[in-house]
Amino acid sequence: MTIELFGGGGQLPTYSWASKPASYSVGQPVFISDAGAKGSHWYYDGALWKPLGGECLLASLDATVAGIANSETIGFQYQMPAGLWQVGHQLHVIASCTKSGSTDTGTLRGRIGTAGTTADTQVFSAQVMNAAQRQFAGVADLRLESATSVLELPVTTTLGYGAVNGVIGGATTISSASANSLFVDVSMVSGGTTDTVSLLAVQLFLIGKAN
Repeated sequence: MTIELFGGGGQLPTYSWASKPASYSVGQPVFISDAGAKGSHWYYDGALWKPLGGECLLASLDATVAGIANSETIGFQYQMPAGLWQVGHQLHVIASCTKSGSTDTGTLRGRIGTAGTTADTQVFSAQVMNAAQRQFAGVADLRLESATSVLELPVTTTLGYGAVNGVIGGATTISSASANSLFVDVSMVSGGTTDTVSLLAVQLFLIGKAN
């Protein structure tokens, strides 16, 4: 499959992630059909494949997942092709949520693994709403340190940028990102049986490294 380029006779090549060439003309873009919900544009820098413009939107939650009770429930999920997440690249997660009342807490979690269930490895977890709080929006940044380890970059205790006491945690071991097609899951759970929580929106970006 090819895409016609406006104003010229050339064509933009289209590949799946698995079928893209090992190397390519440096700086020339291609369309990767399965890197993102609707595909995305990438280029080869002489050593690595990187998203055009430095980042790409892989997936988004565009309708509220409501009524989540005190059993952890995955409200957002995206399955990455094997090898798409490369060492040094980051996953940038933006999430918004709300709570039905002011009795229970609300916790937001992120998981990565091969199952696509709550059995996947937890890579972040934060109580983002205490009893009185009814809404939250924040971010989590996850850098692939090696094919089998991911580091949550420093954020506040409620998933956001800012100063916070304590030290950064260590890397989390995950199934190999180079060998496996991994799910990225965002889940929620209420801290009790009175209030339910709702996942309003999620955006998952892949950010390539500059070097």
